[in-house]
Amino acid sequence: MRTRPRACEALLAATVAAYVLVMLIGMGDPDAAGSLVASLSLDRSGVGASPWTLLTYQFAHDNPFTGGDSGGSGLYRLLHLGFNMLGLWVFGRPLEDRIGHVGLLLLYLGGGMLAGVAHLLTTPASVIGASGSVCALVGAFAMLLPRVHIRVLVIFILIGFWSIPATWVVLFWIVLDLVGFAGGGGTTAYAAHLGGYAAGLVGGIGVLLLGKAVGDDVDALWLFRQWRRRRAGRAALARPPRAQPAGERHKERSSPTASKTTDGPSRIWLHEIESAMQAGRTKGAMQRWKRTAPDLPDACLTAAIQLDLANHLQAAGDWEAAADAYERLLRNHSDHREAPLVRLLLGVLLARRLDRFDEAKTLLERAREELDDSRHVELANEILNA
Repeated sequence: MRTRPRACEALLAATVAAYVLVMLIGMGDPDAAGSLVASLSLDRSGVGASPWTLLTYQFAHDNPFTGGDSGGSGLYRLLHLGFNMLGLWVFGRPLEDRIGHVGLLLLYLGGGMLAGVAHLLTTPASVIGASGSVCALVGAFAMLLPRVHIRVLVIFILIGFWSIPATWVVLFWIVLDLVGFAGGGGTTAYAAHLGGYAAGLVGGIGVLLLGKAVGDDVDALWLFRQWRRRRAGRAALARPPRAQPAGERHKERSSPTASKTTDGPSRIWLHEIESAMQAGRTKGAMQRWKRTAPDLPDACLTAAIQLDLANHLQAAGDWEAAADAYERLLRNHSDHREAPLVRLLLGVLLARRLDRFDEAKTLLERAREELDDSRHVELANEILNA
């Protein structure tokens, strides 16, 4: 979590406040409380004259003591509010962290409105509650954070907390609502739930395609791209590597006007970067390297600092610059004791991030023969056999 979930807090506070208001009114005048709940609820007959009920119904919940006509015991009515707010808090906070306060409000309220429309299209019965809005959050969560695990309290034979992938939690609830909708009957607004899921799924996809979410390499779009990359990688790694004369790639990347690494300006530039790295000014060193390195294709730092620079570039997500830095290290310090591990790092980077599968295959096959650590060998095999 990077930000405070102010939108979730505001929605939760407003919903609980509406609940308390109905309870307080009902203590003195149960009929007035019932009328208030009815005025906030959504139904076919009244939505034309009161379109704002598409919003207000999301904040109304039957009080356990007074008001409302949806049936159920007092405990059932209290749980209706409690579980909805739990869903808002669990799914809403990480979503707000990624799409912002306004984005979360639009998703919650807009998804609730579309859930209300789905309900109106399937039944004339009135509906209240935040369930459709929360289902919209659940649908968006499945798109933006499908690999996240959720701690779930399971009460079935053995009682305890289980860490379950979010995708399975979402699918479980969607299936339950589909079964309930197909079976008909009951007072649960299954159509509103399903409409909320659909709105959230579409909204989540839209956020990803527009690039409006703060990503952590865990969203559905990233997973889809990874799947396509793996498919292309399997095809490419299945082919024998193309014969390539030694130094051909280096020649292609070289500039006709490039300076020699041994001239005065190059030595000064390399010394400045090494000094910055040793002093911990890695950000400045990386920026200076990326700005000047393309004009000096033979330039390379001392082995330890060159490796440190390449690792920092990769950690920062600068895949092209990191690959170039690793390649320079292998060209200029081929006998370095970390060369096998560098070949593994570079092979993984080329295969997973840059789609340069032929080069990756050569590096990984050689690294696999040189490495002693079984975990490293397993990683090389995993990518070669993907």
